[in-house]
Amino acid sequence: CLDASSVKPIVSGSPHPSECDLYYVNRDTLFSYHKASEEFLQRMMSLYVSSHYKNSPNDLMLMSDAPQHHLFVLLGPISGKTNSLPEIFAVLQVCLEGAISQESVKASLLRGVRASGDLIPWTLSQQYQDNNFPSLSGIRIVRIAVHPSYQKMGYGSRVLELIQHYYEGKITNLHESDNPKIQPSKKLETSGDLYTEKIRPRTDIPPLLSKLSERAPEKLQYVGVSFGVTEKLFTFWKRNGFIPLYLRLTKNDLTGEHSCIMVKLLDTTEKVEGVSSNWLEGYSEDFRRRFQSLLAYEFKEFKCKLALSILESGVTKKPELELTTINTLFTIHD
Repeated sequence: CLDASSVKPIVSGSPHPSECDLYYVNRDTLFSYHKASEEFLQRMMSLYVSSHYKNSPNDLMLMSDAPQHHLFVLLGPISGKTNSLPEIFAVLQVCLEGAISQESVKASLLRGVRASGDLIPWTLSQQYQDNNFPSLSGIRIVRIAVHPSYQKMGYGSRVLELIQHYYEGKITNLHESDNPKIQPSKKLETSGDLYTEKIRPRTDIPPLLSKLSERAPEKLQYVGVSFGVTEKLFTFWKRNGFIPLYLRLTKNDLTGEHSCIMVKLLDTTEKVEGVSSNWLEGYSEDFRRRFQSLLAYEFKEFKCKLALSILESGVTKKPELELTTINTLFTIHD
């Protein structure tokens, strides 16, 4: 799987994005040292390498061991007659965040040190001085990569659409008896130590891929993403309904870009005590005011198109201009 410098071409054609489905990847099977699983993992890593992400061996460890991380793949129509591995159009990696108690939030703020993980809850809680926001549950899109031959064709937006429907509970299986019953795997012999242990493929492993209807989703309130802001990336997330709430003042030392956090609400009935139902609207309005006041300073290097795109994104209604407001902002010489 480490030899992921080249991406295999897709020979099955170009199905319409609406014909593609999102599947959940079982990580125990993906890292079971099985020959088919190893090849599937190599295809997933090759899409990561071909995308704009900076990869390291730690990313592979997160995929395999991080308990809050989950993997999804976008596949085309699958025929029951084929015995080969399905071709991957897009890969999605998400991380569960939030559901932090107020006691933990207050203790961390008093010490001035925040716990590792939960990037969006901690960042927005400090940005807007809201101790109740970390109690919300959400997912952060860690990575989304589309096959290089099928980019800008709607497959990435299809992934976001399906993952949103999944966590909103709109993808359900009405036939519970159709769900496969997975038998628990047998215990492996653990004789010997690290120097004498022989690595071999596991047996009695669950299926590698599962339909979204075969797995119950976690109860969440929002979907978020953090990335280095560029005009191309911001346009993509804005087009898919995400709202900017945070923009780092200084550039990231690794990417040379300003880190941006965007959030999208999920259409669920789950409510958290102490959190206002219109928190996103308040955050968005506050972010717009801050960004506008800093355009002449930290963000003066932004291009006009990107700056206007950030200002236009939000959930608040634009107020109607009155004559008194115009006279306050402008003079007869403007």
